[in-house]
Amino acid sequence: LYSPELRSRNPLHPSVLDACVIGNLLNFPKHVLGLPFAAYATDGNEALSLVLYSYRQRAEAAGAPPPHRLLYLVDGPDSAPPPPDAARCAQRLGMQMEVAAGLEALGAALRGGAPPCAVVAPFGCEPLDAASALCSDRGVGLHLLVSDSEWRGIFAAHAEPVHYALPAGVTSVSIQEGMMRCGYSLYRDAE
Repeated sequence: LYSPELRSRNPLHPSVLDACVIGNLLNFPKHVLGLPFAAYATDGNEALSLVLYSYRQRAEAAGAPPPHRLLYLVDGPDSAPPPPDAARCAQRLGMQMEVAAGLEALGAALRGGAPPCAVVAPFGCEPLDAASALCSDRGVGLHLLVSDSEWRGIFAAHAEPVHYALPAGVTSVSIQEGMMRCGYSLYRDAE
């Protein structure tokens, strides 16, 4: 339903020009981070919430009973805790967020009891390669949470185009709003 006054800004029924703009906006983070599927949301919390919801749905489809666990990986015991918005997103979805301080804690949490729905890690997490291998071995998705300052830092630190090769165990990424004006989520597979 095109309206010249409103310029048809309904994302459910975009005009041809709007569809091209949206497609290019989605392609940008896909190419930088190397994941094939992308979506956008009104803000980063909505993008994160949609990703966490999909992890919870996958766990329920596999027969995992509630409460659904979510692990937040930090570098070590002295690292910053999960962002409050991430913890609130998990709580709103009925998921319990637990902190895993370092690789040893992550390995113990993945080996002990029912596996978590997913592991969430900040973009700058030091043990990312090893965490990716642990999650892959256990069949648990690894989600990267990219803050706006981390996203801006990528471009501030490089004069040339940047392409990251994320470890194979990283199954999704969410980017907080800021420079990109809305939130983005990226996925390795469409399931």
